[in-house]
Amino acid sequence: MRLNKGKSEVEIDKFKEFAKWVLDIGDGKVSVPYSDVSEFVEDEILVPPEFCDLTNVNSVDNMISSTYPSFEENCRDPSYLSERAILTPTNQTVGHLNALILEKVFG
Repeated sequence: MRLNKGKSEVEIDKFKEFAKWVLDIGDGKVSVPYSDVSEFVEDEILVPPEFCDLTNVNSVDNMISSTYPSFEENCRDPSYLSERAILTPTNQTVGHLNALILEKVFG
């Protein structure tokens, strides 16, 4: 996984912490949260608030816009595209997001 390099030591440390958390999920090292009845909720992951954008409305359009700013102007630039990604749990979600993003491409 490659993340933005960061503009300050604080930003760099934040990106490193996020990258480690994502890798720990893949390695099965992140503990599974419990439901209200104290039973395991299989395949559920609690995302720490510091990795969430709590200031904007949680929508697919906002996620695409924040991941791909100025997409219409840069969609044909391979380096722009290779520097960004949206991680999803299933291929079905990937297909849905790809279709929404491709709708923004003119021609």
